[in-house]
Parts: sequence; C-alpha cells; structure tokens
Amino acid sequence: MIGVGCTTRNRPEDLELFLLHFQAFQPSTDYKLFISDDNSNEESKAANLALVDAYKPLLRCELEYVYQESQL
Repeated sequence: MIGVGCTTRNRPEDLELFLLHFQAFQPSTDYKLFISDDNSNEESKAANLALVDAYKPLLRCELEYVYQESQL
C-alpha cells in the first residue's frame, strides 16, 4: 500500500493539479484512490467534488471522495 498526501484545504486548484499529474503518471489498475476533504467552506467542497467527478472516468482506478465533517 502506498499513501500520498496532497494538502488542498480550501484550494481546489491544488486538487486539480494533483489529479492532473496523478492521471499522467498513475500506476496499473490495481489500486484505489481516496480523496479525503476537510474543507471549511461549502464552495471549495463543491468545487472539489466536481473535480473528482470529472476525473473519475479518466483514472484507471477506483476513486472515492470522502468529506470529513470534523476538523483536526
């Protein structure tokens, strides 16, 4: 298992850059990608969810978006 962290809190443009690069260099289809979102505003949350939905068909993996209600 490999873990990759991409700090994108309230910065959907960073998530988009991560997904763009991940798409270009993704490994084989034997993995699952989790996006755990802890945004503090609804606008960024909606933008991140739209990005995940747009990239799902472009990635050769299972992609899961999880929104974290509690902040660390």
